[in-house]
Amino acid sequence: MQSIDVASKSMVLVLASGSATGGNGGPKTVEIVIVVMIFAGWFIYASLQAVLAGFPAPQFDDSGLWWLTVFEVITFAIAWAFLRVRGWRLDHFNIRLTWVGLLAGAVLFAVSLLVDAVLWDLFAKHSAARDIVEDIVRTKTVTPAVVLLVSVVNGTFEEFFLTGYLLKVLRPAGASGARQG
Repeated sequence: MQSIDVASKSMVLVLASGSATGGNGGPKTVEIVIVVMIFAGWFIYASLQAVLAGFPAPQFDDSGLWWLTVFEVITFAIAWAFLRVRGWRLDHFNIRLTWVGLLAGAVLFAVSLLVDAVLWDLFAKHSAARDIVEDIVRTKTVTPAVVLLVSVVNGTFEEFFLTGYLLKVLRPAGASGARQG
């Protein structure tokens, strides 16, 4: 969350200065704004609509998540085409898939499952926790396969945008992330 906050503050600095790299041939403000609007424009709009509507309860079902996945794949393709025209190549994004990284991800996933099980065991006896889980189970219309697909597509979409593009172009203006490249 701190990376997102730093990135948003740095975005203001970049927009004020006109260049993410201080004028040394890096991305121009227009490129950054276009990429942000491609990746996040609809989500910003939808969030504002939710605020104005008083935060209606979201409905999750397979159909809606399929459309989210299709939307993110299409949006990703549009952004990638735009960035390719602007001279960006895959190796510019510092996204490296390795067996060590895959193993680390699997271990982190296992640890998160263990922590989740311990926390639910501690708090399941409280009625508020039970009520929330019962509401989720009662309205559950999402299948595990769709959840997995959305997790992979959405994770790739966000990591490519945030750590692969946005933090890289905003780093000269003060943005930083856990993973430097």
